[in-house]
Amino acid sequence: MILKKIIPFLSAVFITSCIGDDMFQDPDIVQGSWHSETMHSNIIPADFTIYIYKPEDYPRKDYAYPVLYSFDGDEKFDEVAEIVSLKIAKGEMPDVLIVGMGYGDDENKRIRDYTPTYVSDQSESGGVESFYQFIKTELIPYIDKNYQTSNIRDDRYIRGHSFGGIAALYGLFFHNDVFKNFIATSASLWYDDLIFFEYEKNYYETNTDLNVKLYASMGSQEPVGMPVMFLEFVEKLKSRNYANLKIKSEIIEGKRHWNNQDIAFAGALEWLF
Repeated sequence: MILKKIIPFLSAVFITSCIGDDMFQDPDIVQGSWHSETMHSNIIPADFTIYIYKPEDYPRKDYAYPVLYSFDGDEKFDEVAEIVSLKIAKGEMPDVLIVGMGYGDDENKRIRDYTPTYVSDQSESGGVESFYQFIKTELIPYIDKNYQTSNIRDDRYIRGHSFGGIAALYGLFFHNDVFKNFIATSASLWYDDLIFFEYEKNYYETNTDLNVKLYASMGSQEPVGMPVMFLEFVEKLKSRNYANLKIKSEIIEGKRHWNNQDIAFAGALEWLF
């Protein structure tokens, strides 16, 4: 496969994580409140910083809030909360809670927690299944117990970008009993010799239904090969004719890997809600 020739180059490009802005970029935009908590996982084991955004009217009587779970909470919680808050204020989407998953002042472990397999050039890689077990058995029960949330899968959303994007896609294939709605932007589909193409093929061989909503996007100026992988992956998914699969895919014109996130996320919200 031609795509495999560019994988070593891409592996070298994306070992480092993105650097976020101070919380918040424009505090006047964010209507509502947020705070952070430290949560220990017995599964991984490790401590995590959990960022929680509550909309302005929280708690509203007799309303079960949908929950958006967001990877890369340290770097992206501010932008995610700003975009969601603005759309809520404009009446473009319902009130939701946001749960950002991060590391606080501790070392960022996104390579450990967002990748599905161990590869030699990615230190500590391969822990995404453990991370989903943390989300499913520790984090979600905690959020549902302590906040006024909807506890049905139709009202759970998960978003990620780059390595977070493949972490979201991992949930699409392996944990769609917990999440109904997925946002995967600039997913690192090159990872481990295109292993996500193998995951999709394996899923198709044993399933005819994929009852999820997936928003997926890629910048048009991403490193060489990534838009091609993205288009091939999306077309493969669409060609399966999975029952109940709803998918929207976009190429964000003129944007690179790190500067397309906010545009893509806003587009995802417009479609999902």
